[in-house]
Amino acid sequence: AGLFKLFFRENQDGLIPRNMYKAFTSNNCRAAGAGAAADKRAPCVAVLKTLVAQLPLLNQICLGYLVHMLLKISQHAGVNKMFPKNCAMVLAPNVFRAAKSPHPQGLFSNAKDENIYASPQQMAEALAEQEAILLIMIEHFAEIFPRGSPYP
Repeated sequence: AGLFKLFFRENQDGLIPRNMYKAFTSNNCRAAGAGAAADKRAPCVAVLKTLVAQLPLLNQICLGYLVHMLLKISQHAGVNKMFPKNCAMVLAPNVFRAAKSPHPQGLFSNAKDENIYASPQQMAEALAEQEAILLIMIEHFAEIFPRGSPYP
């Protein structure tokens, strides 16, 4: 996991490019997160499917591989304790944001420079939204990534 996190963190624009960040995070997928009824999740799944299709092809493929790998890992949660929510929590900040500084304070500073977070509370809310989005991608992989499994 550390190698994946480092790879995505060092990527200049991240898997979700900065210019698409707000489009992904402004859909209140957090309200459609874990435990939400299917009718609450359906609109978020549809929006995410559309947004993923708008990503550059390389980003789509890489994100598809990552989410599929997280799905496979979470299918063994009884042994490894990595339920979909845990997988999303660990990798979401690296998928949605490529920090210019490896230090936590640098991450917050970079975000403030881009006017994304005005306070620590906003940052926490944004991280929760990112986690919810990645969780929905894991749990609805087949719907959001119509190409299906990128590998056996």
